[in-house]
Amino acid sequence: MATRVKKKTEAIARAIADAPVTRVPLRNLHLDPKNPRLPSNVPRRDREILNYIAENTAIEDLANAIATNDFFPGEPLVVVPAPEHGTDHYTVVEGNRRLTALRLLQNPDDIRAPSTRLRSIAENAAHAPTSIPVVIRTSRDEVLPYLGFRHITGVKAWEPLAKARYMRQLMEMLSDKREKPETRYREVAEAIGSRPTNVKRNLDALAVYELMERSNFFEIPDLDENTIKFGLLYTALGDENIALYAGLARDDDTGAPTHPIFHPNVLNRAHIRELVGWIFRKNADGETVLGESRNISRLGAVVAHAAATKAIRTGSSLEYAYQLTTGIVSEFNSLLYSAEQTLRSAAGLVVTIPYDGQAAALAERLHAYTTQILNSLASRRGAPTSTATPRKATSEPKSKRSRR
Repeated sequence: MATRVKKKTEAIARAIADAPVTRVPLRNLHLDPKNPRLPSNVPRRDREILNYIAENTAIEDLANAIATNDFFPGEPLVVVPAPEHGTDHYTVVEGNRRLTALRLLQNPDDIRAPSTRLRSIAENAAHAPTSIPVVIRTSRDEVLPYLGFRHITGVKAWEPLAKARYMRQLMEMLSDKREKPETRYREVAEAIGSRPTNVKRNLDALAVYELMERSNFFEIPDLDENTIKFGLLYTALGDENIALYAGLARDDDTGAPTHPIFHPNVLNRAHIRELVGWIFRKNADGETVLGESRNISRLGAVVAHAAATKAIRTGSSLEYAYQLTTGIVSEFNSLLYSAEQTLRSAAGLVVTIPYDGQAAALAERLHAYTTQILNSLASRRGAPTSTATPRKATSEPKSKRSRR
């Protein structure tokens, strides 16, 4: 099945690339209300779509490029018939931003608040084309796989949320709803040249995002579709513990995925509300509980530990809550192993290095640190502290070596 899907999408892409180019009057071209880049809160009316694209993309730069150099015929718009608008009218499935620029060159007042620069570009345009090169396809189904090649794995990548929305559109087009979720992920992955796990993670994050949207982003100030970092949400939900906490996997011995894009009710709304608050809600200093994205694994360790979760719920910092987990022990050991590897390399070089006062001082500091660590650890098991130089390690624990 997957190979058949891949061949089908490749054939569609070739057909579009090789299709004859037709010229259509600009007035007969319409913006796409199903554009994956459109936020759900934008009304699917032409003027509202036009305003959104103009206000949220670098439309003036694109309009200026067309006004100066003309519309590049080697990259035609891809359109499908739009009989609801009349005979020989078309919806632009690929190229909505370029269509917006073309329309504003004709009349900047088509949007709510055209800038002085946009008016100047339109007034002084050397080119303001009204006959536009297009490739006509019979339906959206013939175009969607092509969009994947351009905007998912291609050079003109969409932002993460638009990618996730597109993946769902493509899945609904390509696959049979009776198939298993894993099969449907695989078909989308084959179609766009990605991995099934990547498709699943995008759709998991989309399901969580849509729960946030339905919940008015849990009333978090200044958080909405235009400000949310969907890529951060995607990364956070990729942590196994956070995924389990959110309901993306069963909280039992199997840990089986719940596939919330098909079954939204499996999500744990209360836990997601907490996660979203810790990740996105800012305090008076503009800081979140999570802080930097590198702390995601720490947050994952916290939500997997009852006492640590209670601490962060009651206002403790992530750093403090993390210290209550076993994760900090693993992190400490990892730091020691990294230091050991570096010191082993330095020990191998020292016989070739002439005396250097700066290096000797640094070695003394390192000796002090290792003695401090050893003494601190020894005191916790009731053994006498050491003032001697720590003995040279001859080997690592077998379990650590086996993970390399």
